[in-house]
Amino acid sequence: METTAVPGTAPQQVTTALRLSPVVCFAMEQAGIPLIQSLEIRHHGLTPLTDLQLTVQLSSGLGETVRLALSDLYPGESVSLGVIDYPLALQKLRQVDESERARWEWRLTSGGNIVSAGSQDVDVLAFNHWPGSRVTPMLMAAYVLPNHPAVGTLLLSIRERLQALTHNPALDGYQSRSLSRTTAMVQAVYDTIQASGLTYAEVPASFEAAGQKVRLPDRLMQDKVGCCLDISLLVAACFEQMGLHPLIAMIEGHAFVGVWLVEDRFPEGVVDDAARIRTAMALGHLLMCDSSAMVDARRPTLGQAVTIAQGHLADDAGFRYVLDLRAVRLAGYRPMPLRMATLTDVAAVVLPMDRDPVPVVDPATPAVAPAVAPNVDGTRARLLRWQEKLLDLSLRNRLLNFPMPPRAAVLLDVPDLARLEARLAADVTFELLPPPAIPGEDQRDATLAKQRMPTEEWQSLLLEDLGKGVLHAAMGDEALMRTLKGLDRETRAAFEESGVHSLYLACGFLRWYESLQADKARFAPLLLYPVTVAFDRGTRRYTVRRQSEEPVANITLVEKMRRDFDVDLSALLTPESDDSGLDLARLLRQVREAVRQMPRWDVAEQAAIGQFSFTKFLMWRDLAANAATLLANPVVRHLASPEQGGFEQAVAAVSAETLDADLPPEAIPCVVDADSTQMAAIASALAGRNFVLQGPPGTGKSQTITNMVAALVFQGKSVLFVSEKMAALDVVHRRLQEVGLGDFCLELHSHKSNKRAVVESFMTTLRRADRVGSVPWESRSRELQTLRARLNELTQALHRPQPVGWTFHQAVARLVGVAAAPEVRFAMPGVGGLTADTYRTMVDQVAEFAVRAQAVGTVATNVWQHCRAADWTAAGDEVLQDRLADVLIALAAVEQAVIPLAKALNVRPGGSTATLKAWSDLARSLAVAAVPAGALMEPDWLAHERRAHAYVAAQRDHDRRRAELASRWEVAFLASDISGHRQQFRKAQDAWPVVSDILAWQAKRALGTSCREPDQSTADMVADLEGIARLQADAAALAQDRTWLWERLDGLWGGNSESLGEAERLLTLAAIAAAVVEPFRAAGLVTAQELMAVA
Repeated sequence: METTAVPGTAPQQVTTALRLSPVVCFAMEQAGIPLIQSLEIRHHGLTPLTDLQLTVQLSSGLGETVRLALSDLYPGESVSLGVIDYPLALQKLRQVDESERARWEWRLTSGGNIVSAGSQDVDVLAFNHWPGSRVTPMLMAAYVLPNHPAVGTLLLSIRERLQALTHNPALDGYQSRSLSRTTAMVQAVYDTIQASGLTYAEVPASFEAAGQKVRLPDRLMQDKVGCCLDISLLVAACFEQMGLHPLIAMIEGHAFVGVWLVEDRFPEGVVDDAARIRTAMALGHLLMCDSSAMVDARRPTLGQAVTIAQGHLADDAGFRYVLDLRAVRLAGYRPMPLRMATLTDVAAVVLPMDRDPVPVVDPATPAVAPAVAPNVDGTRARLLRWQEKLLDLSLRNRLLNFPMPPRAAVLLDVPDLARLEARLAADVTFELLPPPAIPGEDQRDATLAKQRMPTEEWQSLLLEDLGKGVLHAAMGDEALMRTLKGLDRETRAAFEESGVHSLYLACGFLRWYESLQADKARFAPLLLYPVTVAFDRGTRRYTVRRQSEEPVANITLVEKMRRDFDVDLSALLTPESDDSGLDLARLLRQVREAVRQMPRWDVAEQAAIGQFSFTKFLMWRDLAANAATLLANPVVRHLASPEQGGFEQAVAAVSAETLDADLPPEAIPCVVDADSTQMAAIASALAGRNFVLQGPPGTGKSQTITNMVAALVFQGKSVLFVSEKMAALDVVHRRLQEVGLGDFCLELHSHKSNKRAVVESFMTTLRRADRVGSVPWESRSRELQTLRARLNELTQALHRPQPVGWTFHQAVARLVGVAAAPEVRFAMPGVGGLTADTYRTMVDQVAEFAVRAQAVGTVATNVWQHCRAADWTAAGDEVLQDRLADVLIALAAVEQAVIPLAKALNVRPGGSTATLKAWSDLARSLAVAAVPAGALMEPDWLAHERRAHAYVAAQRDHDRRRAELASRWEVAFLASDISGHRQQFRKAQDAWPVVSDILAWQAKRALGTSCREPDQSTADMVADLEGIARLQADAAALAQDRTWLWERLDGLWGGNSESLGEAERLLTLAAIAAAVVEPFRAAGLVTAQELMAVA
């Protein structure tokens, strides 16, 4: 809102910016949307404003007057207020049936006087008018009325339709966790609305921006007519009352409804990215259907309405937003209180029973939240929360919910899992190929051929290839190569980042369901072999090979089954072996026996290659098994304790300042360089202190850890070094190897960390211990102690206070700090015997001198600057008085002598001795020769002088070049038009060699007798012609400068190049005169008329 000027006040003395809502409605008041959004007052005047009061009022009696007392406002200050609560007359606002215009009015007073005022129109909307984009889109949730009696009447018909579709009329939301159940409820709503007899009405133009009056459920069911927004709000209310989570989509010129098929929501409430909606629909999590299709007389099916909605969402340009009603409700946007007249009976909808249920959509159900930790207080509860954060038993975990067909994985077509496991155990390298080709001349598609080929023949073909070390994938060649390339790249990146191998070949899957009502099967791998995938450049194919680690069971699945279904799959943890590896057939049979009581559950004998991660689960299992041991550790107990306070330790931190005095070198055995702070950290670790070592990059943290590990090993301790990033482990391991301690490191983070490598590492360490002899550690430590003592003595000498009160280090630092100060040399006897007291006395004296020197000012301009008297005496003062009297007499005589000179120069007499000397110099200059008047009259004569000298130099250079050319060319030719000759010679230079010689001969011939040296070369002639052209071009400019200089010198110069010396002499005299006159002109000691007379 702009400020309105008030008569009698200074314009723009106060500017007030008041942000007011341009629209007011009952729903906004109920939702708590502020009407006065901000206030800012700026004071541009010169006097303070006191007793400030802001008054705001909404006309038409819709609200009371609000008065705010503000603090005093001083010139240049501003005050900003946030949201201002403006209470409305709710009862009156609730009774508004048609939109009307009102007006915001406000004024700012100071001491009762109005200093600024303003007003703004506002639209007061009807009770059922949705404001559109003029307010937040979340306000639309207020017009969704799930508790409206008309909605309750509709639900009766919806239950009947649901009974007919599923034989179960319960409106139980997402309790069944079944997609078919949710879809059936959506179908029941769709059929009920379609059979209700509603007729479609066109929406107002640009309704999504300006809003519209909404037909509430009772009006909609009575009039049997509604637009897309009316129907969407009604359907959303039905969904919400049924326990489902509805959505409302807004596109350009249209609105339609949607619903979550799984219990999910968009947390932000308003989604402005259509791609997210399309993705959720593609996953089967979300269903959007066109509202107008529900009331179309042609009675389209739900599937057709979904297709129409998908078309709307495909247009990103027309998409506005989607409102997630569940998220908006959680944000506090509740339905409006009902305001109805006496509700007439709304007849139940009679539904025709001529339509079958829609096919069940089959998306992936969202993740199930992990089990809630028991409510345990204190430290153990916090540890338990840490533990549960590591446990992912949701459907996001691929170990529990492996998609079939898999995404970013390779499903293998294996006829015999036991034989595959045996070949893996034998370390066979497999070649990965697409489905096998059909023998003979058959050119059919492999998938079609598999369907038509007898099962025994197809299995025999796959078994034959399996024996040859060939595995076939259930995908085409191009997709297989693309997937394997992605797996190889992602596995390498994951290993380089964390050091954890994540690529496995899964043998066998458990097919399980979340509940008895769930219709979506989940697949979880049972046994996983760590494998590597490599590209063979010879065959241009990928190969898969088992790593040296043992296969691992899906322990995450074991825990999930134990927690949620009381199913014991512990047989996976202790698999039995046979002659060729694990007894996989027996293991699968044990799993089948464990799940035989679970309806529809089964074991799928399938294999797949994909990425799986066990690391967090293993950490969870360690925490669960060792909670008491962990809490016995003081550091863990302190971190887990809810009590706030410092961490007390029995071991004090080692100080870097006293490190050398407290500990001998042999107490801190370091293998790489370390400074004092790093040594202190190492010593603290050796003493058993717990601490956090931190510092920016490049400060030597890895060096410190290397020394710490070596020193602890020297003490006979074992060190476990853990890092989130493998790069940190590699750096420390490399440093330990460089100092010869690599054999004592057990490399568990490397790709070589398998059982065989660990055993060989132990053997290497034992052999190294036998080979290494004793090291003269004590003698080297004593040598180091001696060197350290010398260095410490130097350090102590640098920082030892001297009698003057400074250390040598402080003195050097002081000298460096004043290096830029001017050097003053003076004798200072006894400087070597200065004490701190003497130094302070000298400093005080210098400070006192500085104060007095400031009173004197600059010596060079002081009237007593030439006085050499060191002391003042009374007799000296009398002598000075007498001599000053003689000086005054002498000055009077000088002034008398100046009068004739002033008359001769026609200037005012008087001034200093320097002034008199200057006038005398001027007189002598004028006596020698005449001086140009401009030197005396023009303040910028120096610029003229520079231009004049530049001309003289250019003229002399021109004359020199002309004389040189005149020695080879006729003088008349130098002033003639030579453009034709130059063009002839250019043609000769550009022509072919033979032609060039002919044209050059013709050009020389055309010169005739103008050239005095016709035998010179073509290149020399061309150079001379170019020089003549430049000479002619310079002549015009020099003529202008010559005329200008003649005018500046008042005609005292002849104006030709032969008399340049005379011009330079006049310029010298003029410079002397200008230098004499300029100070007097600048100081105002001489007038322009006086200078004119002198000139």
